[in-house]
Amino acid sequence: MERLLVTIAESLDAKILNISTVPYKPFGASGALMMGQQSQSLGHLDASHIAAHSYFDISDKFAHFRLELEISSCAGDPGAQVQNLIEQIQPDFLQIDYRVRGISWRQGAGVCKQSSKLPVGLDKQSGYQLVSKRSDSDSEYLALLRSNLAPELADVLQSL
Repeated sequence: MERLLVTIAESLDAKILNISTVPYKPFGASGALMMGQQSQSLGHLDASHIAAHSYFDISDKFAHFRLELEISSCAGDPGAQVQNLIEQIQPDFLQIDYRVRGISWRQGAGVCKQSSKLPVGLDKQSGYQLVSKRSDSDSEYLALLRSNLAPELADVLQSL
């Protein structure tokens, strides 16, 4: 868990201020990383965070291991890290709820709304099929399913 948090923070060129992780028995963990950043924003705190939670989710049909990840950052491009995380973790089912909140001050451009777009082509991720896609001016949502799953498992996951 700690290595995952540190890797993401480093990819955003963030200064790690503090890390806390807690393992759960028999499986799972939670972690939080506070980070400071070189931000072009004026009048904004320079501390952001990354939080991660992993656990088993058990229903009447099946059990699956979940990893929930929240990246709150004023620097770098958290959306650009999604592709790298997919390649490293290689999940069978993936839901991405990408939201951009607030505004930033950019020199020469004044107050600007942050981009709310994921990397182009993420919905065509190699080895995955698109299950669902929605977007508006402030967010994007994608659900992807690994292409080589057994049809029975794919049916169950698509129904979630």
